[in-house]
Amino acid sequence: MASVITRDVQRAVTRYEVAAARYRELTTLDRPMTGAEFESLALVQDTMADTVRALTATGMLHLVEAS
Repeated sequence: MASVITRDVQRAVTRYEVAAARYRELTTLDRPMTGAEFESLALVQDTMADTVRALTATGMLHLVEAS
């Protein structure tokens, strides 16, 4: 039986993908981070952790595991 992907799951996947892209951007800077960038990195990590928890709870973590 196929799993149903709800709008909440779609939003969580999108949030994760956007956060992961920002994480990659911030962690590959060729200069030291500014204070604002460092704060942004912390927020991105929190977002990624929150979405992993949400996707795990719905059994949909496989949608972002390879990211």
